[in-house]
Amino acid sequence: MGKTVLEVQNLVTEFHVEHGVARAVDGVSFHLEEGETLGLVGESGSGKSVTSLSLMRLVPSPPGRILPSSRIVLGGRDVMKLSEREMQAVRGSEVAMVFQDPMTALNPVYTVGNQLAEVLLRHEGLSREKARARAVELLEHVGIPAPAKRADSYPHQLSGGMRQRAMIAMALSCSPRILIADEPTTALDVTIQAQILELIKKLQRETGMAVIMITHDLGVVAETCDRVNVMYCGRIVEEAPIRDLFAAPKHPYTRGLIDSIPDLEASRGGVRKPLFAIPGMVPDIHHLPAGCRFAERCFKAADACRSSDPVLSDLAPGRRAACLTPLAAGERAPAAAEA
Repeated sequence: MGKTVLEVQNLVTEFHVEHGVARAVDGVSFHLEEGETLGLVGESGSGKSVTSLSLMRLVPSPPGRILPSSRIVLGGRDVMKLSEREMQAVRGSEVAMVFQDPMTALNPVYTVGNQLAEVLLRHEGLSREKARARAVELLEHVGIPAPAKRADSYPHQLSGGMRQRAMIAMALSCSPRILIADEPTTALDVTIQAQILELIKKLQRETGMAVIMITHDLGVVAETCDRVNVMYCGRIVEEAPIRDLFAAPKHPYTRGLIDSIPDLEASRGGVRKPLFAIPGMVPDIHHLPAGCRFAERCFKAADACRSSDPVLSDLAPGRRAACLTPLAAGERAPAAAEA
């Protein structure tokens, strides 16, 4: 076990909307260890991105708010108790974030070099000349060709892959202890996706930083993560080391996500198998069921599942699941087994 660099306890984030209060993150707890990569995985709308924004205290208020009972302990300090000025010093220097859309995350009216230099001026206290030189070094470090020239480019003049590399350079400019990567390969083609993931792993090996990888792509999880938290409807429903999760998932939702991955081996052998899809729909966040939120879509749901709300419980060292009827090894939905 490494040193814990982040401890999240009972994180609750809600939004006041037209139809009432929508609780996007509901009682999430997890920890992150030094140098590891933790995956947050789940369908769109499961609460992954709101969790990441909550960790940075970037949830817009109004309409959103993080409940005061939430605890986010970073480097021994509860960031929920920090002033906004203190939090500004934490962002970038201790924890940094790569957003899923670099075109909207980068300011379109400033050059990439100026935006990188601004971070260094604010957090590192460098002179403008030294900040400019350091910005060029960072662009070179993340694999951008002709970095001095690209530093004078505006975001729209760079390709999607280059913009994402520039975002990574900006996030790493102050050597943070934690990098949050929110869907870092969204809208990139497969070749560029692989390059971005390899870049993050390379930089992690060089700096020793911890990474939170937020994605809906289980292929990205398998490629990059040490541990995984599976989220559904604002909650963590399973936590496991990466090998254990794929070898023997315990929550039926996790099993459904894995079974939804196309069978490439069968395709190579000329066998066309129908894709498995988890039946039903995610429940309306304003009208959540009384029991398990996954019960109406679950092939193992019993009467108790529709009345009792399961809590995240220990199943084995390092393994937790919020399920009243956890899966046995190899157990699958009948429809998936037939596919």
